[in-house]
Amino acid sequence: MKLLAACLGLSVHLALIPSAGFATERLFNPAPQANTSYELSTIPRLLINTTGEGVELSLELADIQTFIERSGFLSTTASVLKAQLEAGSDLFQFNPAAECQLISAQAESSYLNLASINLNTTPYALDVNWAFFCAKPAALQALKIALFTHFPQGFEQLAIEWATDVSEGQLEISLDTVIKFN
Repeated sequence: MKLLAACLGLSVHLALIPSAGFATERLFNPAPQANTSYELSTIPRLLINTTGEGVELSLELADIQTFIERSGFLSTTASVLKAQLEAGSDLFQFNPAAECQLISAQAESSYLNLASINLNTTPYALDVNWAFFCAKPAALQALKIALFTHFPQGFEQLAIEWATDVSEGQLEISLDTVIKFN
């Protein structure tokens, strides 16, 4: 009987101790909620990194559907939108002395792969990555960001973070801007 009571006491005590894994994770990091409001979603981020041979840029957008609605792309096909997002040479201009050229671009979103568009579904994220090769990377001094010109109304704000061999920084913009790396 004492053994049974001791075992029950131990099992109750163990049940009250949070275990590593799912239960503790849920307690401190509740399940994410669907975000249907542009104002409540996170500000899109543009990450810029120099690589020694060029520049890599990455755009992170939490809700492509709101972006499409705001930009007026509702009647545009996914392939046309994807091509416009991947047109890095139009969206970013480096100082001419660096001689930078777009070598790759990729827009990724499950939304772009849907057979039919339903704007009343859960928001889909969008990630766009661009890579530029610079023939003279030591001459790289500035980058003009033209996302607001090419996607009017698509962004209200854009958070930018950059890192180079000599500097790093961050800022929020609401119109096309030139980032100076030195």
